[in-house]
Amino acid sequence: MSKTTDRRVRRKRSRMNYLANLAKRDLDAFSREWRRLVEGWSYEIRRRALSLVDDHGQPTELSFRVIEEVGAVLRDCSIEAYEREWPATSSVLTHMCCVAVSQATGRALSPRTFMQRFQSLPHSKNVAKAIPPGK
Repeated sequence: MSKTTDRRVRRKRSRMNYLANLAKRDLDAFSREWRRLVEGWSYEIRRRALSLVDDHGQPTELSFRVIEEVGAVLRDCSIEAYEREWPATSSVLTHMCCVAVSQATGRALSPRTFMQRFQSLPHSKNVAKAIPPGK
């Protein structure tokens, strides 16, 4: 492994140990720290939703996978912390995934945009006359 990968792994392991100890010592302090981390994962969800493929054309990890990763991290901290924080965390991150994906796709999935594209096709002229615009 490279130096940066080693550092990243050590940092992640250290963060996990800190969170696990905090969950055992003080659940309220853990909740405050957890909320801060959820905000960071929300940014990660937005980043993943915007980049569906990398520079080489390979698919990137999906933004919904973050929810699975966060659930595993929380489960590793403690059962009490998981039961206390998971419902809100899951709800917030699922909502962020839906918002991020809808923003990333933009109006491409909008029914009106689809109808405009459909009407512009040469073979759709007869069908398009039967369907009023904007419906």
